[in-house]
This record gives sequence, C-alpha cells and structure tokens, in this order.
Amino acid sequence: MDREKRGGSRTRKAGKGTTGKEVVLTMDQRVLHVGLALVAVGVFLGGLWLGQTWSSRRGVGSSQMASLQQPGPPAEVEAEESSSMAVVTKQLPKGVDPNLMGYTPADPDAPLEGDQPRIAIPELGPNYTYDLGEIPSDRPVEKIFTIKNVGTADLEIKEVGSSCGCTASLVSDKLVPPGGETELKVVYDPTMYQDQGEVERYIQIFSNDPAGRDGEIRFKITATVQ
Repeated sequence: MDREKRGGSRTRKAGKGTTGKEVVLTMDQRVLHVGLALVAVGVFLGGLWLGQTWSSRRGVGSSQMASLQQPGPPAEVEAEESSSMAVVTKQLPKGVDPNLMGYTPADPDAPLEGDQPRIAIPELGPNYTYDLGEIPSDRPVEKIFTIKNVGTADLEIKEVGSSCGCTASLVSDKLVPPGGETELKVVYDPTMYQDQGEVERYIQIFSNDPAGRDGEIRFKITATVQ
C-alpha cells in the first residue's frame, strides 16, 4: 500500500510537471506571435514613412528640373576688355545658335570706341546663318560672301577656317582698309562624308576685330543634301 501510494504520488507529480511545461510552451508561443505582429507593424509603418519621404524628394527634384528647363531671357554677350580696345556688346536675337554665342559680329550701326576695325557680312540673316538650300549629294557647292570693314582702322584677317574638313574657306585679301571689302569663298563638299539630309557647318574668321571672343568671329551655313 505504501508503495502504491508513493507510486501514485509520483504519478500525480509527473502529471503536474507535464501540465506546467505545456503552460510555459503556450505562453512562449503567445509572446512569439505578439513579437512578430509588432515587427510587422513596424515594417509597415517604416515603409509608409520611406515612401512619403521619397515622393516628397522626387517632387522637389521635379520642380527644380522644371525651373531649370524654363526658357530665360535672350543671352547677352558679356563685354570683354583688352589692353588696346574694348569689345562692342549687344543683345542677341532670339533663336541664335548656342555655338555662336559670344562669337558673332558686332552691330555695324553701333558706335565705335576709338579707331578700330569692324567686320560686317551683309549676306547673313539676323541669326548669323546662311542657308544654301537644297544641294546635290554628288558634288561640291560654293558660296562667296562679302566681308566689309565698316570700322575706322585697317581690318587684318589673320586666318579663316571651318568646323569640318568637308568645308573650306578662303579670303581674297587679308588686309582691308576702312570702307573696303574682301571676298570669302566657302566650299562645302557633301561627298567627303556621304552627307544626307540637313547639315550645318560653322565658318570661323580670326582677325583684329575686337568683336567675338579672342579675335574669333563665327557664322553658320546650313543645307539640305538631296
């Protein structure tokens, strides 16, 4: 009897122990589930905050890009001073090629500051561009421009050039007195690079005319190669 009582007592103790383990295991599972739920809520809130922050930043970036892309007033050529003569500045017409900014001839009607030469090319339009029109693709074409010296000092043309080897330029007289003129022959050969469609080239004149930049004046010729 004593053994049975003791044995029964041990059985009841073992049962209590097993029930206790189950209670502890159930509590651990509840804590784990609550922790996972809190983590999920934290991740959701964090993602929502990051999304709002990214959207606001993108909005600022877009507004800044829009402000940069808005057209501003026509650029004005900045005056540059040299030791001997001042550069004549003027407002450039709307639509001038950016590659010509700062390199265009001075206004022929602008007052001169002292004795200085001044280049004028009557054939050029208001945007310092000459259109050759439709030209054949199988042979060179040429155009002769008249360069006038409307200044009060001798014009010295030091060099002429172009932006492409397919275009050659040659001036007849390199020293032009006040009121005089010289011829500039420009030859464009579309066969050199098998050009097709719309093309544009830049003619460069290096002289002692204080207009332009570092003694360089440019204008543009365009053509449609058939």
